[in-house]
Amino acid sequence: LVGPNADHNVSLPDTEWCWQPSKKVPVFLGCEGCYCGNAIDPVTLKQGLSMYAKVDVLAGCDIASNDTTGFNSASTSASRADVTVIVVGLDSTQEAEGIDRQGVSLPGVQEQFVAHVARKARGAVIVLVMSGSALDLSQIEDNVDVDAVMWMGYAGERAGDAIADAIFGRADGFGRLPFSIYRRE
Repeated sequence: LVGPNADHNVSLPDTEWCWQPSKKVPVFLGCEGCYCGNAIDPVTLKQGLSMYAKVDVLAGCDIASNDTTGFNSASTSASRADVTVIVVGLDSTQEAEGIDRQGVSLPGVQEQFVAHVARKARGAVIVLVMSGSALDLSQIEDNVDVDAVMWMGYAGERAGDAIADAIFGRADGFGRLPFSIYRRE
């Protein structure tokens, strides 16, 4: 399990601002997937996958950084794993009320990170994209070393279990996206 979102609480995009109409201002509430309030029993992706397999976690890179120093440690871990789940995407530093992105690409070095880790992986590679909006995933989709691409929004408190169930075939992962996935070109 590698990537900048690998061990985040998948229901909480780092910090999230929710609109409180009664206060007429955005209020930081620690919103799980912008559900206002606190999750009683949040499950991270690591916790969910750990119900099925031994899970090692390495970030490898940050959401919007250009730092590649973690690539090799993540690749080494992937070279020993039966399956590698690379978790990339956005967080509330990239998308939120009042924050507009300049493009539809993954920020920072995430695309290069996926290519580097997927090339070195021993087993199957699943890329899980966490975001609240459309991203250009063409480089990931076209990568012959990537076996599957999954997208998820900022889900609820049991998202770690739900994703693990979908990956391990205990749940039907079929769904429809609420928007189009664009290519940069």
